[in-house]
Amino acid sequence: MNINIIVINQKLLNHRVDDKKDEIVNVVIIPLLIYLAERERTTLIERINDGIRNMPVNDLGRKFSRKTGNCVERLLSPLIYLKRILRCWNELKIRKYL
Repeated sequence: MNINIIVINQKLLNHRVDDKKDEIVNVVIIPLLIYLAERERTTLIERINDGIRNMPVNDLGRKFSRKTGNCVERLLSPLIYLKRILRCWNELKIRKYL
């Protein structure tokens, strides 16, 4: 397969089929860049998880942002709200609908 790879931003990643030096450089540089990108991604995910883990919790037990005050967890599905309403109904906490 004769494919020339030309990267505009980084000249080191250019690969020409005719040149053997480019092939040797690409054998070393591409795995190195893959490793660096993977390591950067894992550190980013760790920082995000640390930030979420250290967020304050409101009265309902939900984590919220100090900056905006919005809850950051997923919204509950309507089915869960229905189950809560039915549980309250069974416990007779909802008296105005009786």
